[in-house]
Amino acid sequence: MERLFWDGRVSRDGDEVSAQVVVPDGLGDPLAIQALHPILDPAEMLGAPGDTRVDGSANELAGRADLEVYAGLEARLTAIEAYVTLFRGAFGDEPITITNVVRAIAAFERARYAATDTPWDRYLRGEVDALSGAQKLGAIVFFSPNGCSGCHSGPLLTDEAFHNIGVPLLEPVDEGRFALTDEPADRYAFRTPPLRNVAVAPPFMHNGIIGTLDDAIAHYGRPLDNARTYEPEHLPADLAARHVSTGSHVDAMLGTLSSDLVTDEDALVLIQVSLSNLLAFMMALVDEVALEGARQVPESVPSGLPVGGG
Repeated sequence: MERLFWDGRVSRDGDEVSAQVVVPDGLGDPLAIQALHPILDPAEMLGAPGDTRVDGSANELAGRADLEVYAGLEARLTAIEAYVTLFRGAFGDEPITITNVVRAIAAFERARYAATDTPWDRYLRGEVDALSGAQKLGAIVFFSPNGCSGCHSGPLLTDEAFHNIGVPLLEPVDEGRFALTDEPADRYAFRTPPLRNVAVAPPFMHNGIIGTLDDAIAHYGRPLDNARTYEPEHLPADLAARHVSTGSHVDAMLGTLSSDLVTDEDALVLIQVSLSNLLAFMMALVDEVALEGARQVPESVPSGLPVGGG
C-alpha cells in the first residue's frame, strides 16, 4: 500500500513519504509511519492533559510535542527489562527508539495479516475448483465493465485513489481527503479500501455506518438515494441519532460525487440482481489462515498492563 488511512494522511510518492506527524530521520516505510499516528492522537493512545494513566499516575506526555512524546515512550520501554531483552533480540545493541518500535509493529502487521491464500488466489493459480459456481458468477459481475473492479483493482483490490461514493453521513461530518488537501474535488472522498478478508470485517465504510456486507454492496445499487434514505439500524441509539439525512452537508456530498461512481441504470440493476453472487465472491477473498492469526491475543505483555480483545 502506498496510501494509508481513509484520507491518505500517510502517502508515499516515489522516495517521498508525507505524514501528519513528525517522522524520525531515516524512517521511510509508510506502514511504520502509520503506526506513529495513533500513538500521538489524543483520541486514541496519547490522551489529553489532565488524564491519568492506567496506574493512576498523571499522564505526563499528553499535550507534548511529537518528539517529546517519542522520548517519553522510549524511556518508559527502556525501564522495562523484558522489553530491553526483546528489543536486543530483534535489533542487536541498538537502543530502544521510536523508529524501531514502529518498525517492529509494521513487521508484525505484515507477517500476521497477509492474506494471500484465499480461494480466489488458488483459482488464479490454476485450481479451477477453488471457487463455487456462485463465486465465479460473482467474479464475472465484479470484473465486468462498470463493475466493482473499476476502483477495486490490482492484487489488493484497491486503486488506492479517493472517491466520493455517497456514503451516508454521521455527525460530526468527516469531509475526507478535503481536510488535508483543501481541494474541492476531494470533498467527502475516501480511499478505496482493499477487499481481502473484508467479508469478515464489519462494520463498513469510513464511518462504520453500514453494518452488513450485503448492505454495503447494495449501496452501490442505489448510491444517489442512500445518503438520504439509509436507516442505520445496527448502530447504538446514540450514534444512530447522529445520522445526517438532510442539510447542506448532504447536498454538498451529492453534488460532488465521484465521476467513477456507477450511476448507469443497467449497471445498477445488475448489481442489485447479482447481490448474492457478489457476496459469495467476497467470501472467496477470505484467507482462513490469516484470520486465525488475527484472532490470536497474547495472555500477557511485558509491561504488565491488562490485555483486552479476543
